[in-house]
Amino acid sequence: MRSRQTRLLVLALGALALLAFVALRLTALRRVAFNWDELVLFQSITQSARDGIFRSGGRPGLTQLVLSPLVAACQDEIATGRAARTLWLGVTLVYLTGIAALLAELLRGSERRLHDVGLGVALLGLLPVFLEWSLQVRTDQLALAGGVWGGV
Repeated sequence: MRSRQTRLLVLALGALALLAFVALRLTALRRVAFNWDELVLFQSITQSARDGIFRSGGRPGLTQLVLSPLVAACQDEIATGRAARTLWLGVTLVYLTGIAALLAELLRGSERRLHDVGLGVALLGLLPVFLEWSLQVRTDQLALAGGVWGGV
């Protein structure tokens, strides 16, 4: 019985930590300046929508396809950039969830599985470079999320 209560407590604390992470990321989205490559990405999407010639600029192109409805309806660049960043935060969370699922599968049978999964996700999600990167719209997030879930 104690083990079950401990597991529930750990899950509840993990859920609270995830909610805090998302709340802090959403707050930070409004305070961090846009990078030049985000603006270039939005510009290439706009040009593609305008003349019908798909421009990926050496990128895989899935990001442009996903963001094209959002960017094509742009009336305010800042609001559109923030909306794209909010969407990309969701993609980043899908990536972190995939990491958790992959670790849970790899650690099946371990007595400390829940602890190790939480630690693994926290070690990645709280890395300073990851915290900075997770605020930006980049092609990496989609590729990493797809790769991790393919591995699961």
